[in-house]
Amino acid sequence: MSSSSVSIRNCRTIIMDIIFDLGGVLCTFDWEAFIKIMQASGNAQIDPTKLSALQVELNKGAITIPEFHVAVTAMAGSSMPYEEFIQYLSQYHRNPGVETVVKTIPKNHNLILLSNTNQIHFNNIFKRLPVAPRFDYYYLSYRLGLAKPDPEIFGLYKEDFPNTGKTLFIDDAEENIIAANKAGMTTHHYKTADALRAFLQSQGVLT
Repeated sequence: MSSSSVSIRNCRTIIMDIIFDLGGVLCTFDWEAFIKIMQASGNAQIDPTKLSALQVELNKGAITIPEFHVAVTAMAGSSMPYEEFIQYLSQYHRNPGVETVVKTIPKNHNLILLSNTNQIHFNNIFKRLPVAPRFDYYYLSYRLGLAKPDPEIFGLYKEDFPNTGKTLFIDDAEENIIAANKAGMTTHHYKTADALRAFLQSQGVLT
């Protein structure tokens, strides 16, 4: 078992695990708005492809937040201070519909966060969500050095929960849904909170 993942060896009998994604499901971070802010603060255009590659490195823990700040401000030709940069990186939109669904899930289900995320988004966004205390375990890309859809990140979960029953995996990215299916999970490709509620009802999670 990875030292970065959560120890659950002596946990209660698991009826069903429900794995949620963070960005795009529990909340939304507007990268397009972030790019506009950075470009307005500098004198150069940001290449979204290059920013996406940096984001992947950040989410896998390959670069630090200060290194991300240096790289993005250089890309934008900006002198934005680190503290201001972090404020913009921490802006997000809550998803009240999904929060309501999470609050109605019975406590006999483990809720797990499995997210391609970084330290700022986890600490400054997820932990501020009212439903954050409901989650039992976390699989975070920046801590594990792995990101979805890598099969290994799903393998870590299966190592930690070897005797679990059916697992539900909820994500907004098709490639992650495909990977979870290959890992033997039941999946829901997230579109709307209403569709998620209906799906959970169909699985017997909600009545």
